[in-house]
Amino acid sequence: MIQKKSLVISAKALLAFLPLFLLVTLNSCKKETVSEVQQKEEKVTATEVQQTEFTLEEALKVSEVNLWKRLTTNTTASSCDGVHFTYEGEDGPEHWGELCKAWAACGEGLAQSPVNIGNVIKDRSLRPLDFRWCSTRTNIVNNGHTIQFNVDAGSKLIANGKSYDLLQFHYHHVSEHTIHGKHYPLEVHYVHSAADGKLAVVGIMFREGKPNSLFNRFLAHFPTSMKTYSSPESIDLRCLLPEDLKYYNYHGSLTTPACSETVNWLVLKGTVEASEEQIEQLKHIIHNNNRPLQQLNGRVIHMSTGGRDDD
Repeated sequence: MIQKKSLVISAKALLAFLPLFLLVTLNSCKKETVSEVQQKEEKVTATEVQQTEFTLEEALKVSEVNLWKRLTTNTTASSCDGVHFTYEGEDGPEHWGELCKAWAACGEGLAQSPVNIGNVIKDRSLRPLDFRWCSTRTNIVNNGHTIQFNVDAGSKLIANGKSYDLLQFHYHHVSEHTIHGKHYPLEVHYVHSAADGKLAVVGIMFREGKPNSLFNRFLAHFPTSMKTYSSPESIDLRCLLPEDLKYYNYHGSLTTPACSETVNWLVLKGTVEASEEQIEQLKHIIHNNNRPLQQLNGRVIHMSTGGRDDD
């Protein structure tokens, strides 16, 4: 009888401790699962880092000379692979349209860029540009024609209701566009692409003044030949914008072959600064890489009347 009572008590004790035992076990499994997930995430992250290594081949995919191939239906595009162009001499701008059949627009196009921004029409229907830019890691490439920063995905521009993704930005010395006939020492182009393949390029002029903060950080690392430079140091892209975001707007083209006439040009009225020394240093790397001015051929340049969209 005593043995039966002991067995009953033991059974009751076991039943009493069972929920606690299950709870501990579940918690233990939960911890192991979280640990496993963390390990998997770390492995994925490591794999992504390896896959997105900033090689020269990867860097050049969004250079203007290659970007147009992704956006064109021209079946002769591949025939231009390996064709060389320069900014002077036999392969210079006057001959770009002759160097390759798919580059014919460089010589025959009627909506070419850059242009002189002189007579403009003030257009109240143009909305303020909505720069939804964020931070990016530092990936710099000398693509053989300019210094180019490739940016991480996520930065967008909303221009008059249309959304564009920022791909890269690069520099020209001297400025390609002129304002009332005046060249600026530098012009930077922020190249964006929309879902339909159309491009929006934001042009910003540099004037000589105080040292540029981005150049302070990275000018010493700009490759002087076709190479790349990477750094985990981040760049807040919105800090690269001038205070005045009013802009000139016209339909034009890429300013490098294939001179595709698919660009919504947004040239900001506001300017940014760089020191004389910085401008001179960059000049020695990119060697006067500005395409000559092109004819408007009846195109009208509009000017917005709004400013920075702070929302």
